[in-house]
Amino acid sequence: MQHAGRVGEKLTVSGTVTVKTGVESYHPLGSPQLLLVLDCGDVVAKTITSAAWAFDVKRGERLTLTGTVKAHTDYHGTPQTVLVRPRLAGTAATRPAP
Repeated sequence: MQHAGRVGEKLTVSGTVTVKTGVESYHPLGSPQLLLVLDCGDVVAKTITSAAWAFDVKRGERLTLTGTVKAHTDYHGTPQTVLVRPRLAGTAATRPAP
């Protein structure tokens, strides 16, 4: 496993959703947010978003996301690339199989 991209750089990743869970907002009137983690093979991408498309995503679904690299972190020894402002670029249902 490795980190992907450089901080501040736009990055597109494709992978399988391994984690989808709700996250409490820091602001009492804030929008509901979701934590999504994608296993992209040799890269793990993590994002927290309130985007409408994220609430329809299912665990195990293949996605392609484009976002800006915010940071490189490690979770229990696994390198993770943190993306902000993620946009859904495609799902297995909308893209032809590779």
